Amino acid sequence: MPPRVAARPRPEEWTDDELLTLPEAASLFWPDGPITTNTLRTAGHQGTLAITKVAGKFFTTPMAVRRMGLEETVPTPRQPGPAQDVSAQALFQLKLAEAKRLGRERARPKRVAERSAAPVPRGKAGQ
Repeated sequence: MPPRVAARPRPEEWTDDELLTLPEAASLFWPDGPITTNTLRTAGHQGTLAITKVAGKFFTTPMAVRRMGLEETVPTPRQPGPAQDVSAQALFQLKLAEAKRLGRERARPKRVAERSAAPVPRGKAGQ
């Protein structure tokens, strides 16, 4: 058991935004298994656990661990009628809004043109 978890072995003793290493999170929330450090790392890569990497170590928070897998474990009540017929575009918009709310929106870096957009003359005159 990691020393910081041994000093505070109950999850209630940790604040929601306190950083935990993945081994600490695994031993704090699942002291007898089945979740391990590798399981948490995989969940982070899959996007179900919010993690950050600092100096080669992965960190998470107790709140992120509580939210992990929330969509998979909480059954959603089905409503009869037209509510079930949600278009793919509407479903995408809902998921995008949720991802933005959780702060998972990542902007891609803009590429700078390496060459001029003007056509290059070919033949004897262009050499």
